[in-house]
Amino acid sequence: MSSTSLFLLLKEYIDTEQIPSAPYINGLVRWDETEWLGHYKRMLDAIDFFQYEKCDRFYDINNLLQFAYPFDLLKDYYEDRDEFPGNSDIILAQIGSKGFMDWREDSEVDGQQYFFYEMNVTEDAFGEIARKIRSQKAVVLLNLDAISHPSPIKLSYANGHCSVEIEHVDSIKGLHGWFSKNRKPQRIFIYSSKHGDFYHPSEMIPGKGRKAAQLECLQEEAQKLLEQAVGNDTRSSLWFYDTKYMKHIYFENQKEIRLAFHGYHLSENEENFRNISINKLSSIIGEDYEDK
Repeated sequence: MSSTSLFLLLKEYIDTEQIPSAPYINGLVRWDETEWLGHYKRMLDAIDFFQYEKCDRFYDINNLLQFAYPFDLLKDYYEDRDEFPGNSDIILAQIGSKGFMDWREDSEVDGQQYFFYEMNVTEDAFGEIARKIRSQKAVVLLNLDAISHPSPIKLSYANGHCSVEIEHVDSIKGLHGWFSKNRKPQRIFIYSSKHGDFYHPSEMIPGKGRKAAQLECLQEEAQKLLEQAVGNDTRSSLWFYDTKYMKHIYFENQKEIRLAFHGYHLSENEENFRNISINKLSSIIGEDYEDK
């Protein structure tokens, strides 16, 4: 079990025979396959982007089935259209392959009743998020148009005498910002004499006739950049762009139990630069980011 949890909630499709899985969930009343496909791709992009984060990942099975309802209803029509999933089983398999599971498979128990305004949400995703927060875990909700209420969402318990707040974000950039500040445990930058820092030059590489890549910033600055760095998976190296020194910075995983990394700056022609995903960085740093 991780000390950080990511929950996913999606907008649902509703009609005369379907009601939302929870009263606070937004619904698509009119079926629009283009709009739905946009929600679907947005979900896949988001869950794929953060595969490098060490966290527990949860969906709500009732919410997901409501999201996929049109495809179960019209599965014969959509099964041969490659841009759409054929049915809910395919969607479950897709997000399951990315480490997501129904939160009910690993539910917390604390004996409290949780309320969102007058609604008892103890037995739904809000209640489970509240239980995890109260057990000292860092928890965030990826809200893909499921909820209109602004963040944070405040739940009351203990007869209204206590409360817990649920943070939610609605984009890759927003989720990246949350992880950078709130993941538990936080990443740790480890100084390497091989790569030096602002005050110390990098060392010569034996048998290579050249120096190792230089860490150009202060160690404290490297720590802040490490907290924001992205990667491919939980074992991979991480990278980010240092706007102060106008260079990419690369962090190698120390392969320890703790999230420890050493790092150095890279120019375009240096080893490991090809491992950096410019597209991935562009999506979180913004339009002004350029490959220097």
